[in-house]
Amino acid sequence: MSAVKCGLMPYLMCALMLGATLEAAAQESAGVVYVNAGVSFPHQAALEVGSPPPFAAPGGNTVGWLVGGGVFVSPRFSIEVEASRTGVMRARQAGRHDTSEVSTRRDWFVSFGLKAHLSSVVRIEPVAGSVLVGNEGTFSSFSGESSGYFPLAWNPGIMFGVDFRIGGRRLAFVPGLRFVFTGVPNGTQCIIGYSGEPLCSQAEPRWQYHYPRWTQRPSVALGVHF
Repeated sequence: MSAVKCGLMPYLMCALMLGATLEAAAQESAGVVYVNAGVSFPHQAALEVGSPPPFAAPGGNTVGWLVGGGVFVSPRFSIEVEASRTGVMRARQAGRHDTSEVSTRRDWFVSFGLKAHLSSVVRIEPVAGSVLVGNEGTFSSFSGESSGYFPLAWNPGIMFGVDFRIGGRRLAFVPGLRFVFTGVPNGTQCIIGYSGEPLCSQAEPRWQYHYPRWTQRPSVALGVHF
């Protein structure tokens, strides 16, 4: 029995050495740069308002885009920057006292994160960091007699998620998921006056706090390592 065990030892050692060699080959060196670009499917749940006004911000599912890139600071970690944008969210709401609102909203995201690269058959890449969220939108009554818009305004938040890299070292398919939490945005509100010119002023928190603070964003992208 001992002879059989001894005979197996060289094969076990070779298997371990081969596994270590493949894992080392799959890791990137510090300074390697990569880029990702693809399609995103963000979701923001619209809040329910019992008796508007004030009216809630639009929410729902849209199709957007993302582009990003990073640089490896070690074989296991990289610093990543990503920009993305949602599609246009729309809402049509009626309120008490014959009030009404038709509104649209669209968000920008610029994130800065630390990403880990875990080797396996499918490379798992968790990421977390900070994000700047840009909010812009429009609003009007059903009749269009009163209308206005929210110019782009930014506020900070946090971001975390994971990517799954499927493919070779240089070119891969990268499905992913992100979660973003942000505060209620502040910024300028512009009302279109009778002259047609916008009258802008600093507004209270937009949408009177009836604003979705969580964003869930599945995505699919193509990743290239240089």
